[in-house]
Amino acid sequence: MPLMGALLSLPQKFSKGQLHRDPQPTWVVTIRHCLRCLQWKHWKIYRRRKAELIKRGINPKLAHTTAWSAKGPWKISHTPGVRMARNNQFFDRMGLIRLSVPRNR
Repeated sequence: MPLMGALLSLPQKFSKGQLHRDPQPTWVVTIRHCLRCLQWKHWKIYRRRKAELIKRGINPKLAHTTAWSAKGPWKISHTPGVRMARNNQFFDRMGLIRLSVPRNR
């Protein structure tokens, strides 16, 4: 049981003097990161990447700079263009379950 407790407990941080918990564990974010990275690899070439980003509602200028970037797939999947194109709502529509509880704002 100690292992399960360790997995379920989230790291605590201080923010503006108040103690709060991280909204998502690191491994949950990494799963989404891997999926975004695989999608980026699947698109392969600049023209396809730019067209797919624009089709998903990304500003054409941001789509151009993201698609033209020399960063590798792992790094590019953390950029705003890819994260906005493949956001959490996309993964929800795909039917992927959320492994963490979203924070109420």
